[in-house]
Amino acid sequence: MGAETPLDLWRSAVAADPARPFVTVYDEATGGRVELSFATFDNWVSKTANMLVDGLGAEPGDRVGLALPLHWQSLVWLLACFSTGTIAVAGAPGRVPECDIAVADSGRLPAA
Repeated sequence: MGAETPLDLWRSAVAADPARPFVTVYDEATGGRVELSFATFDNWVSKTANMLVDGLGAEPGDRVGLALPLHWQSLVWLLACFSTGTIAVAGAPGRVPECDIAVADSGRLPAA
């Protein structure tokens, strides 16, 4: 058996129990709570991967700069990169990394 990739591990987890909760996020500012199952999160990953390829023209090997805050959506982008064969490159706080495609939060959008 060969080494498993992060995408292989993700697909196995989704297949094992898609309805199981995967991530729960609490917003201290609003008191809100968001809980996403493996299936729902995987749907976000699929939609984001499709946007990378169909909307942004990403190809395997392209560097995707993730200039994003710590958030569940940042993890979606990371898994979308794994699923499209693109290379996720994390940005230092307040900076956008050198990349072919930049994904940035509003604070780093001008730099992207």
